[in-house]
Amino acid sequence: MLSKLTLADCLTKVPCKWERRTHRPAGKLAVVAVVVAILLAVAWVVITPLARAAAGTVEGTVSKVSDGDTIRLLTTEQTVLKVMLYGIDAPETPKLDYRTGQVNKPGQPYGEEAEQALKSKIYGKQVVVEIMDIDKYKRMVGIIWLCERNINGEMLGDGWPKRTRNI
Repeated sequence: MLSKLTLADCLTKVPCKWERRTHRPAGKLAVVAVVVAILLAVAWVVITPLARAAAGTVEGTVSKVSDGDTIRLLTTEQTVLKVMLYGIDAPETPKLDYRTGQVNKPGQPYGEEAEQALKSKIYGKQVVVEIMDIDKYKRMVGIIWLCERNINGEMLGDGWPKRTRNI
């Protein structure tokens, strides 16, 4: 036999779905906040270098390759410029004391190989340098273009230098 339900019985029953409150622990909210912060940081690191505009361009012939990330450029006006490749740090080559001819600063492993790799790509060739910065030693820091080839990117792709923070 069915029992009679009163109005009071109906009102004390389980509330509808839309009335139920879901409780999210604070830990889940913290994880979401951390993930959003990481995504924003990654976006900033990726977008910032892309938004940086070149200060200008210089055209000339590569007259010397000092190591895997430094060249000397002879411009059309016969000015010699020292240019560091933007965004990369290649192993250093041994440095000589020009008075004695002795090595006064040893090189790093694969420094001479990185120098040869860069030399084989651009030595004696006409290039365009997209100037990105001037460093504290007043050297130009730029992206080297040989026709449509990005030499900085090629050196990175070949595995000689490591990528630095500014690219």
